[in-house]
Amino acid sequence: MDKEKKNKNKSLDDDVKVLKNANVFASDKFGKEILTHLKSKGVQSGKYIFLNNKTKEEKLNKCILESFINFYCFDFNLDSNIDIIKKLSKVITENNKILIAMALLPETKNKVKLEEFKNKIIELKKIFNTIIVIDLNHLKKTMRNLPKKELIEVTYNLIIITIKGLVEIVVTPQFVGIHYTYIDMIFKNGNITSISLSSSDSDNRVKELVEETFLNILLDCNLTKKTDCIIHISGSNDLSLEEIDNCGQNISKLLPETSNVVWGARNEENLRRKVIIFTIFTGVEFK
Repeated sequence: MDKEKKNKNKSLDDDVKVLKNANVFASDKFGKEILTHLKSKGVQSGKYIFLNNKTKEEKLNKCILESFINFYCFDFNLDSNIDIIKKLSKVITENNKILIAMALLPETKNKVKLEEFKNKIIELKKIFNTIIVIDLNHLKKTMRNLPKKELIEVTYNLIIITIKGLVEIVVTPQFVGIHYTYIDMIFKNGNITSISLSSSDSDNRVKELVEETFLNILLDCNLTKKTDCIIHISGSNDLSLEEIDNCGQNISKLLPETSNVVWGARNEENLRRKVIIFTIFTGVEFK
């Protein structure tokens, strides 16, 4: 084995060691549903922990010590859980780890209520490194007025895809890898964040995917000078390095010049000609 190959394997081994325990926390009914869905989908990397007021800091320290990324899933019934969240945030900060919130912006036609929800998310930036927001109002428009029960199921799946995707970017072998230090750099100060998911199997798939990446952002938001971006591309053996680079470069050109942008790619044989782009935009602002 040559030196370059040894270093590559060592890098992957280090990533797996750091990320072997990606924790997902919850302390309300919605969060508990997410934990249940994660287990049923067979997401292997990580621990799923339901918190309550009796949860000791010693227990949190034990599970956080070996982790790299920590997720907290919640809806907006936070009043009874804020002390738990602050306790979790304190322990994670002391251990110099990342705490990412997975938050729903509830469905409402009341503009005043919607602004209240947005302000509450902005206030929570003091607690979380990054808050990934899925806007149910925006999602409903995108899904063409899908019934509420099915909309919630789609939302659960999007949250699972996000958590699973972020963990697997680092812990699974990649065609083009993203080292966890880049994820750390981007998410330590991610603030308000949104995701985009696009796919194409056409002959012009790179151009389509770049366009759809911006059309499919799941939040009504503006990109800012503080926006950074993680792009992950999945495709089968016909996905070329040139296509991967073109996707990354062309998305980068449409972002502010100040943006840090990283991209990686993984081979998935079952995709055949289809290519999927999972994109995370940090540092966005509500419209």
